[in-house]
Amino acid sequence: MQESERSRRLEALRVQYVERLHDDLQAVMAQVEEMSTRDHAASAVELEAVCEALQRIADSAGSFGYDALSETCGEVAHQVRQWLGGGVLPAPYTLAALQPRLRYGIEQLPSLDDLRPAHATLAQPETASVRIALLGDEPLRRRALGEALSALGYVCHEHAMRDVDALVAWQPDAVLIDESSVTRSRWSAWWGGWPSAPHLLIFGDEDDFTARLSAIRHGAVGYFVPPLDASLIDRCLDRLMPGPTPEPLRVLIVDDDVELAEHYHLVLDGAGIDSWVVNVPAETLVALRDYRPDLALVDTRLPTCTGREMANVMRLDDTWRDLPVVYLAAGDDVRDQALTRSGDAFLGKPVDDDALVATVLSHAHRARSSRRWVARDGMTGVLTHAAL
Repeated sequence: MQESERSRRLEALRVQYVERLHDDLQAVMAQVEEMSTRDHAASAVELEAVCEALQRIADSAGSFGYDALSETCGEVAHQVRQWLGGGVLPAPYTLAALQPRLRYGIEQLPSLDDLRPAHATLAQPETASVRIALLGDEPLRRRALGEALSALGYVCHEHAMRDVDALVAWQPDAVLIDESSVTRSRWSAWWGGWPSAPHLLIFGDEDDFTARLSAIRHGAVGYFVPPLDASLIDRCLDRLMPGPTPEPLRVLIVDDDVELAEHYHLVLDGAGIDSWVVNVPAETLVALRDYRPDLALVDTRLPTCTGREMANVMRLDDTWRDLPVVYLAAGDDVRDQALTRSGDAFLGKPVDDDALVATVLSHAHRARSSRRWVARDGMTGVLTHAAL
């Protein structure tokens, strides 16, 4: 998504959210006002409904730039929750004391005509795959190297010595030379005349100190010998440059708040992270199978279950047993983060955009990297049958 389009959608989403916010606050105000004029206390069910509505606003308003409103609604929700937990329902005049605070919150909202962008646009990271040129005069060996590295996400081009001009024109990030078919005397003169040459890797036949010393004197940063182990080449390239990213990280967002989930989606998109939104919990398992995420963002308070129950349901399928979950914790749910299993994380609502991106990147990269090594054959580095 282009930056201009993302900014436009974020601003449109903010307008849509404020429209909803006006309606939600007015509805809560009307309900509190009605309960405060009675000659008897409100019921626990009515108070619970008010508490849930206020908590929903507290969890989302900060993400759209309304921190003061988020804090006010959170404090009032906490007060109502304390009344419910204490078993003593507040008198009507006690509820009336809440009205000025809620009215002040409504007054702080801008008119729709005065809305201004609330968020800086996040930079789009580079996600192009690493390009490797394979140089050698033995087609079968060249093809084997190419297939093994392509399976790891690299873009590979094969070249014989007679077409090194095409290799240079392609501008690879690294060149892997097969010295079993191309002698050092043949390629070294050509390599020495290449200004700003890419990383040089050598696949040789001699497994000794002298061969390695000669390789580094010719500019090599990696030296490999048979049998072919593409994972060693991969690890070497990981140290030299950003690893191959054949596709963006994938995040499944499970949150019934439509506007808030879309906000998360756009923020992650701005950081180069792909995401899929599920607003109905029952649709999560289908989304898992179709989308195959690296990580799940799960609201702790869903309409039909808790966030922890949702994670446990997902992990009943062995495929998703190790899927990392970042819980979007509402209200007092943040206190439960000590119970989070290893690899998971908690983010308290309202969620800061930068914290969201940083947490997702950290946990998703770690999970993808872990799967990457587990899913490969130790000798060839290609994907195992189970991984496919």
